[in-house]
Amino acid sequence: MITYICTKTQQTMNHNQDLEELDNTQPSNTPQEQETLPSKPKPIIIIAAVVGLIAFVLPWLKFSVFGINIFSINGYDIPITAESIGYWSIYIGANSNGVTALYLLYLVPLSFALIIALELMKKNRWIPMVSLGILILLGVFLGGLIYNIGIDEALSLISAGIYASFIAAAILAYSKKM
Repeated sequence: MITYICTKTQQTMNHNQDLEELDNTQPSNTPQEQETLPSKPKPIIIIAAVVGLIAFVLPWLKFSVFGINIFSINGYDIPITAESIGYWSIYIGANSNGVTALYLLYLVPLSFALIIALELMKKNRWIPMVSLGILILLGVFLGGLIYNIGIDEALSLISAGIYASFIAAAILAYSKKM
C-alpha cells in the first residue's frame, strides 16, 4: 500500500512539474513560418479587361451596301461622329436629341481600366459591379440603336468590337465565381 501511495505521489509530482514547465514557457516573438500562397491576379480577369480595352478601338458599327464595307465607326468615334451627324440633321429637320448622352460610352474603356487596377490592388469584390455597369451602358447603347433604327438594321450595323466588349464584360461579371 505504501508503495502504491509513493508511486501515485511521484506521478502527481511529475505531472505538476510538467505543468510548471508549460507555464514557464514564453511565446516566441519570431513569427511562425507558415506556407502562404501569394495572392496573384487572376489572369482571366486581366485578359478579359484588356480585350475590353482593345475592343473599344475596334469597329463597333459598320455600314455596308451589298456586302461591301462602306465605312466603319470605332467605339471611341461614335460620340464624335454622332454629334457631327446631329449638327447636319438639324438642317434637314431631324431630331438630334440624346447625341451628347453618347459621350457616356467613354466610361466603357475607363471601367475596363478600373477593373485592371482593382484586380492588381486585390479589390476583387468590386469587379462584378463595375462590369455590370459596363453591361448596362452597352445595353442602353444597343437599346437606343434598336429603338431609333429598328432591330434588323441595328443587328446588321453592329460589329466585332461591341460583341467583344459584351463578352469581356459578361466574363468579368461572373468573375467572382471563377
